[in-house]
Amino acid sequence: MAPTFENIPVEILIINGSPRPKSNTSELIRHVSDGIATQQGATISEFSFLNAHFGEIGYEDKKNSFDELLSKWKSADGVIIAAPIYTADIPGADYTGLDLLDSALEPDIGSVGKYDKAGGVLIQGSAPWGLQELGAQHIIERFVGLHTIPAERLVGRIADKERPTDDLLSASYSFGQDIAKHAKLIKLAYEQPQSERANILLLNAGVENPDVGNEISARAKSAIEAAGANVTTHSFIGKALEGCRHCIGFCGSKGYCQYDDDFSEFLSKWLAADGYLTVVSADVQGQPAIVRRALDRLSEHVFQTGLRELIQNGAPMFNYPKYSRPSGVISYGRRRYGGQTEAIQSLIAHDVHRGNYPIGGRDPHSPLGAAGFVVQVSQLGCDQFFTEAIDRLAEDVADFSNRILTAKKIYYNTIPEAFYASREKMGVRDKEVYKNEFGY
Repeated sequence: MAPTFENIPVEILIINGSPRPKSNTSELIRHVSDGIATQQGATISEFSFLNAHFGEIGYEDKKNSFDELLSKWKSADGVIIAAPIYTADIPGADYTGLDLLDSALEPDIGSVGKYDKAGGVLIQGSAPWGLQELGAQHIIERFVGLHTIPAERLVGRIADKERPTDDLLSASYSFGQDIAKHAKLIKLAYEQPQSERANILLLNAGVENPDVGNEISARAKSAIEAAGANVTTHSFIGKALEGCRHCIGFCGSKGYCQYDDDFSEFLSKWLAADGYLTVVSADVQGQPAIVRRALDRLSEHVFQTGLRELIQNGAPMFNYPKYSRPSGVISYGRRRYGGQTEAIQSLIAHDVHRGNYPIGGRDPHSPLGAAGFVVQVSQLGCDQFFTEAIDRLAEDVADFSNRILTAKKIYYNTIPEAFYASREKMGVRDKEVYKNEFGY
């Protein structure tokens, strides 16, 4: 039987990171499992950190669970890490296993730019002040470094000594369904050779030292084209772009922003793209302000579009499409420590929030993308790690984007509409646009 989105088999590994035998994490996992089970062909494997040891000093006599974890990780098509928040992060025992995975999988990641797993993050706890978000971001970055696509995230605050709310349990059920769906799409992307040429939006956000940003962008463009994808470029350098003022009375009713500036050009290119590669300078401790302003406008636009669709067309509120467009980040700057990583982390977080597929680098020195300490153009050729990381990341974004687009075309009749985000309006599903594009 030929594979389809409905019948392609996927195995989802659920990792229970709670050290307690009866925990809220375990209860949420039961609902996640029920959600996965609704998807045809989806099966579940499990690994628990309860009483798990990995050869730590003083515990050498305990059974080493790492071989089991590694074997299940390698065979899975999707991985869910569910864990509580302990003192501002997930438990230390979980870190032990993840650290060992980093080391064990490093040779494979360095030689192959393959992204064949969907990743899910489920974090809960009673900690206040958004510490669940911090733990979720750390797992997201682990996924990126391990070439696992962070496709869905779910965080929930549970009052101390209370049980999960019905809303959180329901969200966990939907979360399980979504992870299985992402795993199916990603697996289909590797079922056949790529045949489509994706359109990659190459964003030059090299506001600091623009000569360096221009040179890096030119190098990345060549690598993308060599990998068989098309390139559309956009530069933030010298552009006028107002920050979002949250004037929802205007955009909520009009469907567009009151500021007539360079955002509209960026938005039209962003919507039309099948993948993204951003070259960003590390200003102070992260991305340039103009990039942040653009992403603020993008996020508010998707919210207001969804609200407008609900009012005018009765569309489901906040039932956003799954953009599923691969993305990567190249960051450079004059600071030897800090800045580059923060810029990459911020853009990865935004891509996960927007439903895209952030991918990382093959170089163990820069697992989240490509990062370099560069002050002037002449330094580019001096850092072999950085220049190779640029080429490989550009190739991987192009290859994965081609594969995802190929899967969307070949399996068009079975892939859910949610994976076909409009190329014209934020937050809107529009499968017909792709149907015309594919020539059906």
